[in-house]
Amino acid sequence: MVQSCDPSTNGSSATPGFCDLSEYLGNEPGGGQAYDPTTGSNGANRTEYAGNLIPIGQISTQAAAILAKFPAPTNSAVANNYIASGTGNFTQNSFDTRIDFNAAPTVQVFGRFSLDYFNVSGQGSYGELQGVGFGPGGLSGSSITHNYSLAAGVTKTISPTLLADFRFGYFKYNPVASKPDVGATPMSDVGIPNGWTTCAAAPVIFPVVICVYILVWARRRK
Repeated sequence: MVQSCDPSTNGSSATPGFCDLSEYLGNEPGGGQAYDPTTGSNGANRTEYAGNLIPIGQISTQAAAILAKFPAPTNSAVANNYIASGTGNFTQNSFDTRIDFNAAPTVQVFGRFSLDYFNVSGQGSYGELQGVGFGPGGLSGSSITHNYSLAAGVTKTISPTLLADFRFGYFKYNPVASKPDVGATPMSDVGIPNGWTTCAAAPVIFPVVICVYILVWARRRK
C-alpha cells in the first residue's frame, strides 16, 4: 500500500497512477470504502473511489512523506499487521526518614521527610514516527521525576479526656519530561511549512500541595 501511495515509487507499483486501498474493502468496520473529499457537502454525499483506487495526483507530498516513514507490516493481514517489541527503563531511588520526640510527658512531636527519584524512558514502536513507546505506561521519550514530601505534627495531651493534634504536610511533584526526538524538525522534514522543532527537556508544572489541620479530641467520662 505504501509503495503505491507514494508518488516517488508509484510508477513501479502494481497500480501505476493510483494509490491502491482495495485490500481494505470489506475488511474494515464500515466497509473500508474511501471517498473523494473534494465532492459532496459537509461530509455528505461524497463520491466513492471505484475499487478504492485513488488517483496518485490527489496524494499530497506531505501525506506521502508521512506514509513512507511507517515501518513495513510484520505479517500479511489487513488489520493488526504490525507487531513490535522493545524495552523501557524504570529506575527508582528513594528514602524515608522520621524522627519522633517526646518533648514533655504530655507533648509528642514528629517529623518525616521522603524523597523519590524516578527515571523512566522508552523508544517509540513506530521507529522514526515514534508512536506508543516501550517505556512504562507506553512512554515514548524520557521523564525524570523528583518528588518531595514533608510532614510534621504535634500532639498535646491537655487532660485525660482532651487531646489536641496539629499536622502539617507538604508535597511537591516535580517531573521533567523530554520527547524522544529532541532537536528534530518532524513537520519540516515532511514538507509541512512553519513546523516546529521538538523542544528539549522541560519541567511539567504542578502545584505544590500543602495541608494543615488541627484536631481537638474530647472523650466523655463515664
